[in-house]
This record gives sequence, C-alpha cells and structure tokens, in this order.
Amino acid sequence: LFMGLQVNSGFPFLAIGPTGTGKSMFVNEVLLARIFNTTLVSGVALGAVLAIPGFALAAFSDRLFRVPLQIADETRLLFVLATVAFFLTVASTAFQLVSQARNRLDCHNTVSLLHRITRVAVTVGVFVWISPSLVAAGWALVAAALVEFVGHVVCWRKIGPDLTISPSRVVFPAFRGTGWVALSTLGAFLFFGADTLLVNRLLGPEETTRYALALQWGIFLRMFASAISGTFHPATLRLSAGGDAERLCEHIQRAIKFTGYTTAIGAAILAAFAVPFLELWLGQEYRDLATLVTILVAPAGVIFAVVPMYSIALAANRVRIPALATVGFGLSSVVAIVGFAGELEMGLVAVAAVVTLAIFLYNIAFTPLYTASILKVNSWWLYAGIAKVAVASLLFFGVAKGAESLVSPESWWTLIVTGAVLGGLFFAMTLAAGLNAHDRAALKNWLAAR
Repeated sequence: LFMGLQVNSGFPFLAIGPTGTGKSMFVNEVLLARIFNTTLVSGVALGAVLAIPGFALAAFSDRLFRVPLQIADETRLLFVLATVAFFLTVASTAFQLVSQARNRLDCHNTVSLLHRITRVAVTVGVFVWISPSLVAAGWALVAAALVEFVGHVVCWRKIGPDLTISPSRVVFPAFRGTGWVALSTLGAFLFFGADTLLVNRLLGPEETTRYALALQWGIFLRMFASAISGTFHPATLRLSAGGDAERLCEHIQRAIKFTGYTTAIGAAILAAFAVPFLELWLGQEYRDLATLVTILVAPAGVIFAVVPMYSIALAANRVRIPALATVGFGLSSVVAIVGFAGELEMGLVAVAAVVTLAIFLYNIAFTPLYTASILKVNSWWLYAGIAKVAVASLLFFGVAKGAESLVSPESWWTLIVTGAVLGGLFFAMTLAAGLNAHDRAALKNWLAAR
C-alpha cells in the first residue's frame, strides 16, 4: 500500500508542470520554486493524512490479518514503524525533485543507494547481533527512510540553496486533481497489496509466507523497471512541457525498448532457473514454488515495458481515466482471487495467475491506447515496441531454459556464472538486433554521462 502511495506522491509537481511557453519546465526558476513548495506541502499533508490508516492497521492488525499470537505485538509495531518510514519518504519528495530539476541524478542515485544499503545493513545487523524479528525489519525501514530524507535535504542545500521554503509560492489549484490521484492510490493497493492480504485471510499465514517468497521477485522486477524508466522521466516532462510531440514519441519508444529489454533479460533468467534457484536458496521442499515464480516474473519484460508511458498521463494532468481504470481492474482482480482461491480452492497458482493477468490487461490493453489518445497518435507505434519486447522475452526464456537443462546448476557459483554469461549474451543480442543506430547512440551518450 505504502509503495503505491509513494508513486503518486509527486502529483502536484506534474500537475503544474506544462508551462505552455514551449520551454523546458526546468528553465523557469519561478515555476520551479512553485513546484518545489507545492510538492513539499502536498507531501507533508499526504503523509500526515495517510498515516491515519497506517496507525489504524497497527491497532487492528490482529483482526485484519491471520497472525500467530506470539508475534501479534511485533506485527503492530511493524505497522507503526512502516507508517513512520512512509511519512519520511513522502515528505522528502520535494527535495528529491530538486536533483531531477537541476539534472543532478548523481545526487539522487547516491541517496537511493545509501537508502538501500542502510535498509539491508540494519536488517542484517539486528538479525545477526541481536535477534531475528519483525521489529528489526521495521527499524530498518525507518533508518533507511531517515537516511533518504536527510540525504535529499543535504542535496537540496548543495544544489538548490536558492529554492527556499515559502508558503506564498504554493499553487493550491494544483491540488484539484488529487482526489483522482487518491483513487489511483486505492487502485495501486488493489493491484499490488490486496493479493497478499487475501491470501492471508483465505489460505492462512503459512501459505502467505510461501506466496510472499515468490512474489518478492515480481516486486523486484517491477522496481527494477521503474528505476530504468525513471532515467527517462525528466526528459519526458521537458518534452511534454515544450509540446514537442515528435521528439516525445521517439523518446517514449526508446524508453519502452530500454525498460522492456533490460527487464526481460532478468525475468527470463530467473524464470528459467527457478527450480535450481529455489533449491539452493530455500531447499528441496520449496522447489514447487517454481511455478509461482515463473507466472509472476516470466511476463515482466512485456508487462513493465509500458512503465515509461505512465508519466505522459501525469504530465498532461489526465489522471481521471487511469484512476478509474486502475480501480476497475484492481477490483476485478480481488473478485477473481476470492472466487478462484477461496470458493474454488485453486490455491496460490490461481492467485498468481489472476494478479499477473490483471496487470497485463491494464498495462497492455489500456495504457498504450490511453497514452496514444493523449498524444493524438496512432497506437501502433507503441504496440510495435511492446511486440518487439515480447518476441525478445520468448527468445531469452527459450535460450535460458535450454541452458538450464544442459548445465543443471547445483551450486551458487555455477548458477551465478551461468546467469552472468546468459545476461551478457542477451545484452549483446539486444544491442545487435533490438536497438537501432539512434538507440545505440543514445545509450552510449547516457553511459558516458555517468
């Protein structure tokens, strides 16, 4: 739920983005000051309002979830700590935007790296030197969020000292669409959080654990795709603000390729080697989770290739239809899970299939069509890029599955080396056949800039 909320927390920044002057939104310092202050106020307000249901989840967690009695108190505290971490993350949104506005993604990426290192280090440290517990995970979330908040504030003071906090520069009309963003947030929860809750209620905590073990790899690929897509986000906003439709279409096509191909490489390797990976990671008794892992990760390249399109609707302030569609598809997913997993008792495979199908339909059947309607272009040029990613995904998976049957890795070393070789091979195939000369030149320039 909190992950879905954070995705939408920068809405006012996007809602007042297009200037109508034909210039980059980042060149106009007055506009940037308004964006900064509006996003700061909205972030703090959103975090404070949504902390209420977070604390309510903590208070009533024993009634909402099927949790073993011995960890009931830890579960409550985990929700409290997760709510605090969420507030810190959303409150830092405005400071994050300064790095993007000044084209200092090095600052943004450094803070993101420190955030991940802190979360992992605190979790491992507490588990090793104190004791494993849910509370340790909660404290890791808070520590990481605090490092992220402080890091972005430091970057703001270094690269944007002229951007001062001024309530007079808050653009309150930018909040007119926040109701639709809140509705979209509900849809995000139905897509990415309701499945775990329903598994817990319908099938119990043990099956929830098994489902979560497989689901985390789908989440990882979604975050990976979002990170790749995020590198295209500032340019998408600039082109949208400048009204350069032709260059924007070319930019989105390139973003679809880069996001889809890179995600497809990891998805194909993980899905093909699911059985040996699970045996090495968890033991022989968990090899049956390979089916779940395959369902959740194999289509990731195609499904998440469309992530760069999300910013088009936001930049154009056209969020009403996507919000309604998100809720509609999310509710359909919830009903289907209750029916197949609850009434028909078809288990975790049915849940994974329903979730994957719902996201697939939203991303493939709805998002390209709506994006094309905003840009006033034929949707074929979007589907052409997605189709190329789909062909590459099938090819990558077929080659990886063949390699898995030949190598049959029985050690981590063999698995890692085989995965690295396949990843390099797939990357070379992508450069040679998946990208055109302009794409390769853009990739070269992007790598050189870093």
